[in-house]
Amino acid sequence: VHIDKAVQAGATLIANAPVTRLEAGPGGRIVAAHYVDEGKVPRRITAGRFVLAAGGIESPRLLLLSRIANASRQVGRNLMDHPGVGMSFLAPEPVWAGRGPVELSAMIAHRDGPFRAEAAAAKVQLSNRSQLTGAVWRAIGKGHTGRRLETAVRTYASRLVNLGSFHEDIPSDDAFLMLANRRDPLGLMTPAIAYRVSDYVRRGAERTRGVMRQIARAMGGTEITFEPGFTTNHHPAGTTILGADPATSVVDPDCRAHDHPNLFIAGSSVFPSISAVNPTLTIAALALRLADHLKAG
Repeated sequence: VHIDKAVQAGATLIANAPVTRLEAGPGGRIVAAHYVDEGKVPRRITAGRFVLAAGGIESPRLLLLSRIANASRQVGRNLMDHPGVGMSFLAPEPVWAGRGPVELSAMIAHRDGPFRAEAAAAKVQLSNRSQLTGAVWRAIGKGHTGRRLETAVRTYASRLVNLGSFHEDIPSDDAFLMLANRRDPLGLMTPAIAYRVSDYVRRGAERTRGVMRQIARAMGGTEITFEPGFTTNHHPAGTTILGADPATSVVDPDCRAHDHPNLFIAGSSVFPSISAVNPTLTIAALALRLADHLKAG
């Protein structure tokens, strides 16, 4: 929808054309983007202003490949996600998850409070995905076969309740992206990620597990099972962090690169923090704010 509107407004869309490098010129201005077209032919395109909006992984990767915007040495640093823990239990009566939206509701009462001085905030969500796959493995794991297996699968598929969570992550030197020695099909170095779940998040996760136990008890749940370890929720953020100080950040409050007056970065990579809820609305808000800034000249 948005691409169609942009094209109708006069934008030119060049699809299937991965950018391989941004070229800096006099005064630190970005003068061109180098890319490869669908026929694998190298191309170069010039512009007065450039907006990089490739997400929390590919945006810093392109900056590192281009060797730009990194006077602060913060490109790729401060990587954040939403580490999560999960739990499932058996409800006393059929609830039949799997009908309607994937997520019906979420508990956000734990996204803020004095506890955040010591432990991460959390969003706890009730999954409405079909529980059939988990039901099959649970029934097989209990040794059921034949008719008993069929009955057990029906019971678990109708009564399994699954809870998940997002935890507020914090910027850290223990989580970052760098270039690896491996090459992609274009011959470009691929990203490598170093990440450690912080003690702050671990303390938050223990708190979240306690909340989940309370939910299971309130629903009369049995066969309570916690998922081992942490899961990623695929919300990479913070790798071109926003801030007022060029020594500790990559872009300024207008999302303009400190090192390049005509380079702007949009997306989750500019997040200085990630909270405990989905990042999409914040990404959209920052994009609209940046668009207004660019429109104003």
